Amino acid sequence: MDPNDPNVYEWKKTKDHIQMLGFWADGNYGIMTWCPCGEGLIQEVVDGTRYYTCEQYKYDSVLHVRKRWDLAIEEEVLRLRDSNEAQTTKIRQLNGELDIAKRKATREVGEEVAKLKEENAEQANQIRDLTAQQEKTITEVRQLWDSVLSLSCGCQPCKDNYLSRFYACLQLSGFYAMFEV
Repeated sequence: MDPNDPNVYEWKKTKDHIQMLGFWADGNYGIMTWCPCGEGLIQEVVDGTRYYTCEQYKYDSVLHVRKRWDLAIEEEVLRLRDSNEAQTTKIRQLNGELDIAKRKATREVGEEVAKLKEENAEQANQIRDLTAQQEKTITEVRQLWDSVLSLSCGCQPCKDNYLSRFYACLQLSGFYAMFEV
């Protein structure tokens, strides 16, 4: 568009008019709070009928809003009903997805619990086996120690002598104490 063209003013005016028609068509639904021209709406009563009316309507009735109150309320109720139905459908869909997710989570948790119970049973068996092995080792060490002590004459100084040599060699002071009956 050439700014020096003499029709530029006409084109801009036509463009603004077309935009205003689009705004008016898009906004003329339900309870309106403002006119596409930017003015606020007032409520007026003419011959017992209420209207939402733009303040500029009396000067230019073509592109400004004047809408019957009852039609606006009816359109708004229909819009809200459609919105409510859409929300209800969405809630039902989400509830279905939630139920599926709950069932899946319950199944997965049940499988995990069963797996953990199996692992717990295996670990309990291992603990039982290790405890039995420990008891066997303790018994063998006691028998070995008793046989070492039986080599001495049995008096306390000889026992102390063996103990001191045993602790000195193995550097395990207090080892025999845990096996005493």
